[in-house]
Amino acid sequence: MSINSTMTVAEYEKEHAILKDLIETLQDSFNAFKECAKAAKEENFKLKCEALASKRGEMLNKLLMASGYPSVNQYTAIETADNKPTGSVTAVFHRIYIDLKALLTNGKTEAIIEEIERGETTLLDTYEETLMQLSIISRLRSLLNQQYFEVKRDLATVEATA
Repeated sequence: MSINSTMTVAEYEKEHAILKDLIETLQDSFNAFKECAKAAKEENFKLKCEALASKRGEMLNKLLMASGYPSVNQYTAIETADNKPTGSVTAVFHRIYIDLKALLTNGKTEAIIEEIERGETTLLDTYEETLMQLSIISRLRSLLNQQYFEVKRDLATVEATA
């Protein structure tokens, strides 16, 4: 992300912090869908989770490119060298909970959908918070609105699966 001539250093730092939270949460959504796909027993649901993971990865790349982050690899390294998913600390606990619940419920689709709903609601909340703070990053408003509504549509599709 580069500082343009109209941004102060404080504005740049605020923009960076706002976007970092959203990028991490979007990364968490990607990781969660990958984990859900692994845990799912029903083939159609597994394919849906894989497709949504792919979609979240595309959304993440678009956001990174539009925001001008200098090191895309900082956020798009989906897995580290030891194959552990990246993302926020909260998401690590969320993925652990998904794994535990999948083990306890034998990958039951309804239980996994509950976790998806919880995680995607967090993602929607993060988009809303970002959009409310957008006076500085207004150049991204259109993309963020588009992605917000994509997440809403995807959540409705997943909920319809239940």
